[in-house]
Amino acid sequence: MSPRSIAFIGTGVMGRSMAGHLLKAGHTLHLHNRTRAKAQSLLDVGAHWHDTAGAAAAQADFVFTIVGFPRDVEETYFGDDGVIDRARPGAVLVDMTTSSPKLAQRIAAAATAKGLAALDAPVTGGDVGAREARLSIMVGGDESAFNLVRPLFDLMGKGELRGIGREPRCQRKARASPGSQPASRRIRRRRSPGAENYPSLQYPAHPLLRAPARGV
Repeated sequence: MSPRSIAFIGTGVMGRSMAGHLLKAGHTLHLHNRTRAKAQSLLDVGAHWHDTAGAAAAQADFVFTIVGFPRDVEETYFGDDGVIDRARPGAVLVDMTTSSPKLAQRIAAAATAKGLAALDAPVTGGDVGAREARLSIMVGGDESAFNLVRPLFDLMGKGELRGIGREPRCQRKARASPGSQPASRRIRRRRSPGAENYPSLQYPAHPLLRAPARGV
């Protein structure tokens, strides 16, 4: 993948390491965090600071978020100067917070209405997995959007595509005890009972699909 402009919102214990892997790979990083000091180590090596999540998103082809709780996700995406309002047309939004399936569906629907794509991508592996780039990333959303983001997931760990808006057993366990699953464990692909009751969320053809793809 050629260098991209990436917004990363949430530079706590895990997010700081995850963002650092993207920056080291040569991508341009636009940061926002509630506490600027927690992003300082990334700013010192070339990342760009923005005062709001929306301001960071406005500069990026890809927007990653990993914040505290579902209410923080909601504020990040739908609050004043939030991601949904400010993201570039055609951007891919990736929420990596351990959050709510219903909120993931809401983000996906709002993104689609704005000509964006959205992925729900909670992680297991904890701060050690984040530092060592061996997180397990459980991704829900459109396959074409997943394929665009996959080289970036590979910089942080291992991504696996699932359906959006449902909660497989391994994800329920992650919500019960974040970071408890060994990152080396292979997560098998399962289809949750009743998953067919969720409508398929379709995204428009993404402009970045036309971009040249090179090895990261």
